[in-house]
Amino acid sequence: MLGYRLFVEIVGERRHVEKLAREQFHSWLRRKRYDADVLESGKLVTIGHGASGQLLELSRPDGGRAFRASLIEEKPGGRWVTRLTVDVPAADRRQPWLWLDVESPEERYTIAPKLAGSLLSVLEGRDGGTRLGPGPMKIGEDDVGAVVESVCDPTRRGLVFIAGSDTNIEYPYWSRYVDRLLKDTVGLSGGYVLDAPATAAFNNALGPNHAVQPWTVRTFRPGVEPDDPVDAARHRVLGLTRIVQDSDQYLARMLGRRAREAAVEAPLPKYVIRVGRAFEREIDERLVAPLVDPAPPPRPSTGAAEPTRTEATLATPAPVVVPRPRPDHLRTVPDDHRLVFDALVSALDGAEPTLDRVRVLLDLASLGRQARENQAAIAERLHSYEARVDELTTAQAELRRQLEDTQLELWISDEERAKEAATVRRLRKLLSSSGRAAEAWSEPEPDETEHRPDDYQVLLETLDQFEHVVFTGDRTIVRDLDQYDKTGVWAGKAWDILGVLDDYARASREGRCHRDVDGYLRNTPSGFRGYSAQRHARDESEDVKSNPRFRAARELPVPPEVNPAGKVFMGAHFKIATSGMISPRLHYFDDTARSGRVYVGYIGPHLPTKQTN
Repeated sequence: MLGYRLFVEIVGERRHVEKLAREQFHSWLRRKRYDADVLESGKLVTIGHGASGQLLELSRPDGGRAFRASLIEEKPGGRWVTRLTVDVPAADRRQPWLWLDVESPEERYTIAPKLAGSLLSVLEGRDGGTRLGPGPMKIGEDDVGAVVESVCDPTRRGLVFIAGSDTNIEYPYWSRYVDRLLKDTVGLSGGYVLDAPATAAFNNALGPNHAVQPWTVRTFRPGVEPDDPVDAARHRVLGLTRIVQDSDQYLARMLGRRAREAAVEAPLPKYVIRVGRAFEREIDERLVAPLVDPAPPPRPSTGAAEPTRTEATLATPAPVVVPRPRPDHLRTVPDDHRLVFDALVSALDGAEPTLDRVRVLLDLASLGRQARENQAAIAERLHSYEARVDELTTAQAELRRQLEDTQLELWISDEERAKEAATVRRLRKLLSSSGRAAEAWSEPEPDETEHRPDDYQVLLETLDQFEHVVFTGDRTIVRDLDQYDKTGVWAGKAWDILGVLDDYARASREGRCHRDVDGYLRNTPSGFRGYSAQRHARDESEDVKSNPRFRAARELPVPPEVNPAGKVFMGAHFKIATSGMISPRLHYFDDTARSGRVYVGYIGPHLPTKQTN
């Protein structure tokens, strides 16, 4: 699994790029207690316990050069492969570039390797016009123009993180804190910490929709359009409340994951892919290159010319080789030495074991060992390719399923929108005909729409406003939906559902509803929030309820006064969205008959079923 990718073009003095990159790679190996000195061009060599390394070099006719340095580590959790590729073109029209990949075991979070920071500390790497350094840059008002250009750069591939500030908190303290937040984005994205005047100047340049508020960190994706209010929704904001409430480690990992996804998903330039393929061909050619046999051991000469071997003589059985008697001086040699001598004589078909003949045998043995090693390496590469094909096939199938699910979701949403629009038109017509046209065309009150969250931390922070809904689930699982829901659409839908459950409990308490949640959705009382009954399930299927593992996953926490065991089975759930294997769900327990409350025990990816496993 590709867990980390750094790709930058190098600006500055091109003559020293290769030398500096090699030095940083070797230094990094030594810091990991590996023997960097044994690395040799073209060979895969052991450099430490469970670790091997390889150097490859390419020289082009035009004078361009490239090298690839690889480290392969076998660890208890699986194999880690770090691969550094550096290319220095001969022509000045193209900049040197650096490409660093880290392949990790499946589902393992990959932090930014120290090698990335070391390389970027000695080489000036850029993503388009954005400098990628070993940490975020501190920006004053005079440098804001370059930051605005970086954010709006159409050639940028990765993210840019902008941290704003004002005079209410000391800038050095805030800057150090942002350094910790962005430590896992090194080499993946640009980072800038604006002081108070710079923040005001930046916001003035980009306008209110794309502004960065003080003591927040905003993520700018590629393709920023400052004049488009709709575009602003793509660029998420890490707000002050979340910064205060969540741990540095959690936020750093969240931002690192966001930057990592953008870096991995961005396609590499074609000229980079060509160099990568050239190195792969170089490895293959070295592995499958024909082994050159040494000259056969010379046969003992009898002084007479040997007859020419014809088909007839080839068909004649070879004569039995009679071992030559040992020379007198070997009869006093220890038995184990005599056994070695006999083995040599046998291997030489009875010929005298001269030094030249023994050397030929050693060459043959070396070739045999190399052939076995090559065979193992080829098998390993084939296994790696097969695993990669399986991974890509699975990912392609999941993406196809998500696309189909998204298209279905859009169709359903459009149908619901059309029905709602028809209802609004009918109601407006009725109001207008009764002399209340002004009310018919009035906009909703601001507080009815402005608090709908597009972020899961904000969603969790709004839970207190629901009087009759209590969330008892794992908040970390809720927050982790952020990695799948890049625009926060699902967060808004979950908030809508929580509001519907709160209104259901209120309607039940007030005697306006005498049905369960499903009945409420199909017959929503006037003045209460509703939701599509098609996106609600009263209970799980019998397959799920009868399967011990599936059932246990839906036994979710409740207070002891609801159930002394502290858990109840929550089969009733809402379908927040349909999106492949994730397809988030909200599971709840209706306790309105006893306590007047609804307990929500889970908001997260689809719980296990036969289809999702």
